[in-house]
Amino acid sequence: MLQRALSRTIPMLPPGRRLEFLLDKQDRFENSDLPTAYTFTVESEGPNGSVESLEYVVDFGTWAESLMKDRPTKQIEDKLGKIQEVVKALSDNYKLANAPAIRTEHEHMRNLMRQQREARSNNGEPPATPPQ
Repeated sequence: MLQRALSRTIPMLPPGRRLEFLLDKQDRFENSDLPTAYTFTVESEGPNGSVESLEYVVDFGTWAESLMKDRPTKQIEDKLGKIQEVVKALSDNYKLANAPAIRTEHEHMRNLMRQQREARSNNGEPPATPPQ
């Protein structure tokens, strides 16, 4: 569908401009009574007077062919949500099962930080009695 949309000539795309595709649903176009094509006339004045009028056709129906039925990332979002739930459950169970070891590791890290602070405050000399 996208290949077909890209192979069509798009009259409202000026030279040097880029085309961005909407990641939206097709029903916005299918369930609307509004027209998809509009004609614009541009009239302007230049430094030497009037400039020739230009007419542009903007057809939003061109983009309708590039839209997806569902969000293209919906399946990925759903699977990532399930993975997130499983990882959170594993993390919670790990914390419960290893709470004593985690507490011991945190206490060890606090003691190391205290030793480092004391060493800095004693001008690099080790503390008199190391913490237990």
